[in-house]
Amino acid sequence: MPTHLPIAPMASINPTRFVSQSECNTALACGLQWFGTWNLGYRPQYPENMPQRVGSMGHAILNDRVLARYYGRDTGPIAAASIERMKRGWGEWTPELEDEFALAEGASNTLADAIGLDSLAPIIHNGAPLAEVRLQVTWDQLAKATVGRDIIADLTHLRTAYAGIEGQPDIGLFMPHGTSLGLARTCVDFKMRQRPDLGGAGEDSAIPDPQGAFYKILLAASGIAIDEFRQVNVYAGPWLSLDDFMRDDSPYVRTDGLPSRDLNKLGAMVKADVWADAWRLLVERKRIAHAQRPVKVSQKTGQPLKGQEWTPPDDWDARQFIRHLETYPTVAVRSFALDMSVCRDVVRDMLGAVDAHLAAVAKGVTPARHLRNYPTSPCVKRFGCPVQDACRASLGTGNAERVMREQADAGALVRRADAPVGLIPA
Repeated sequence: MPTHLPIAPMASINPTRFVSQSECNTALACGLQWFGTWNLGYRPQYPENMPQRVGSMGHAILNDRVLARYYGRDTGPIAAASIERMKRGWGEWTPELEDEFALAEGASNTLADAIGLDSLAPIIHNGAPLAEVRLQVTWDQLAKATVGRDIIADLTHLRTAYAGIEGQPDIGLFMPHGTSLGLARTCVDFKMRQRPDLGGAGEDSAIPDPQGAFYKILLAASGIAIDEFRQVNVYAGPWLSLDDFMRDDSPYVRTDGLPSRDLNKLGAMVKADVWADAWRLLVERKRIAHAQRPVKVSQKTGQPLKGQEWTPPDDWDARQFIRHLETYPTVAVRSFALDMSVCRDVVRDMLGAVDAHLAAVAKGVTPARHLRNYPTSPCVKRFGCPVQDACRASLGTGNAERVMREQADAGALVRRADAPVGLIPA
């Protein structure tokens, strides 16, 4: 049997489909992942995980907060999270989901306070705040917004398969900018982070963020000019309790019996007073254990040997770490430059990646894998890629698509109803 069967005609692709920045990023990262998830439309059957649920509820709560102030009504974080729960099919409220809601609500409040969200005016689009609004623009609208360079002129496969581009910016706000404190029209993206390093958020960057560049072009084509893109990272992960440190074989306690001072190893945040209590109680535990040890005595004198006295551990480093926790940031804001000429090139490259893979499909060729074997890569990390299992299983077969179809038939993958047909006609 041939490796590839004849391709279905391009007319079979939905003419009202729009390409998103998420699809473009997938296309840039790995051709086979794009082919499996966006062209064939396969998704794994496993449910969303805790970070995804917390992030979705956090975004919904922040969106509700902006809309409530604009329309003069009370905020409804539980109602907003419930709508998200029903929309995403999470089932009924469970104790675990309620705990995740608490994380999402707490992180949302922290983020809102950090940037002064309740005092910032939203950008208005079509008579309503630009908050979680899905925007779709046609190729003609995109061409008019990028005067000076036609970024889609030669992308014939892309323009045939899609009607334009789409996206859903988190929110548009008028935010203070620079030392003059003038207001800038800002596209803000919220990131709910699960680790204390806030996803590695660093200083402001002169290099445009691909997501920000995509939104710059999308918003311009929608008639909305923005000056900058800001990524607001907030810690939305668990907070360690005293019990986490005091339980037997706690992973948060070092081999010497004292609490760890490495936030990266802790993998979660801890309040300064909780860590201080853990230090005090664990030191006391060590003292009691020392007192209960048999005392070694000299065989000659019958006196206790020297060096067995209890010596409290030096607490200088502990006091420094407590001060560190008291001032440790749980919100980090990054600003990205959005020069239009630069953003045009960034988005051109993003769209070009999708066009290149569509060209391969048109030839009956499966887009190429991008195999990465470092421990945290999408290919190695569990759940790092939606088609990870199918990709691995297809190595050596010469036909990744057939393996994906077989896994879908077995129930391991589910396919979007509106997905294109791929290389093998359905």
